[in-house]
Amino acid sequence: MESPKDPKKCSICYKNPIKYTCPRCSIRTCSLSCCLTHKKTLNCNGQRDKTSFKSLNKMNDLDLLSDYRFLEEINRQIETGKRNELGNKKKSFN
Repeated sequence: MESPKDPKKCSICYKNPIKYTCPRCSIRTCSLSCCLTHKKTLNCNGQRDKTSFKSLNKMNDLDLLSDYRFLEEINRQIETGKRNELGNKKKSFN
């Protein structure tokens, strides 16, 4: 979808310089209206796929931080599940 003429221009309108990159599909756009058009046209939700593979030599500090936060969220959900399960067992004994 990116313009073969000028890769520094918006992938939707091909007129303006790029300002934004979609975290999910990496489409590069210039404005909110082009961003919304890309989401509608490509059925993209704009949210990064947290489980997608990225090779170690392409990772940066932000990717590492994102992975760390993802693991923290998983751990938080596990702990919440354990507490809920324990709470349900205590209620059944009363």
